[in-house]
Amino acid sequence: METVNALLLSCLKQRSIGYITVDTDKGYFVNKHVDENDPGWIEYLPAFHVDFSQGLDCDAYKVTIEISDDIAARKIVSGFPNVGVIPFSGESWYRYADKGADKCNGVKALVDINGISLANIAAFGDDHNDVEMLRECGIGVAVANAIEEVKAVADYICDTNDNDGVAKWLEKRILV
Repeated sequence: METVNALLLSCLKQRSIGYITVDTDKGYFVNKHVDENDPGWIEYLPAFHVDFSQGLDCDAYKVTIEISDDIAARKIVSGFPNVGVIPFSGESWYRYADKGADKCNGVKALVDINGISLANIAAFGDDHNDVEMLRECGIGVAVANAIEEVKAVADYICDTNDNDGVAKWLEKRILV
């Protein structure tokens, strides 16, 4: 909670900040009111408007900010050695979370629990936060509209995520 609140204060010091969002067990918090009819916000409703300068009274999974300055977005974490930042491709959004909380570590935890090998896992991705997972798993599949960095590490490229690429790939290669 202390780290999250300090990170939020660091975010608020940036001039080019738009939205700040925080995912918690208590709900989804945002620094500005959102248009509940905007399709971009539907999956996050209800979003609770809060003044982050007052801090939160709970832990958070991740903090996501809208910021137009890439250098400022990356500088926010300079005082937080355990916090990583992942940009969203082609957008002015950045996600901040514990460096150990990534997709690859999540998959590794699941295979350990289930007693299987990463070599037996097919993983799918499209953005920066998927690269390590695709490299580590037995089969890495990028959707056709993935960023080039993801396509470069993938074993296969399937149709786009907008065109059911993952489902088509699974149906053709796994559910035969």
